[in-house]
Amino acid sequence: MARDQRPVSARAAHVARLHQAGRLAQARDALLADARRRIARDARARVAAGTLEGPVRSVRCRYRPDDRGARVRFACLAISAQAAGATLGQPFTGAGSLHDGRYAWCHENPRPGEGASGTGISVPLPAVCRS
Repeated sequence: MARDQRPVSARAAHVARLHQAGRLAQARDALLADARRRIARDARARVAAGTLEGPVRSVRCRYRPDDRGARVRFACLAISAQAAGATLGQPFTGAGSLHDGRYAWCHENPRPGEGASGTGISVPLPAVCRS
């Protein structure tokens, strides 16, 4: 699990330029778009390697609602299916800086949910993906 949740890093230089120009909303949009594109590529590579259940039809990302300023956190879902109002997929969590355009993401293996036997293993996400 720890290997599956390893951080993946990227840098979007155009995000830093937008932020330095005072264009905060555009910088936020650009970082999320860059993360969505790279996470889709990462998730599809994991499916091809047999380490992630697929297919990956699309990726949806959003910022955490309490984020303000240059340090941001986001959550993404690599969507594998949608039916009857339900969306199924693999979660990814990330964090980064609009100041320099650097960010990281991790595939998230959440704790087992309702109906689980209680024997599931949980490994915390690396700090770089959470803060």
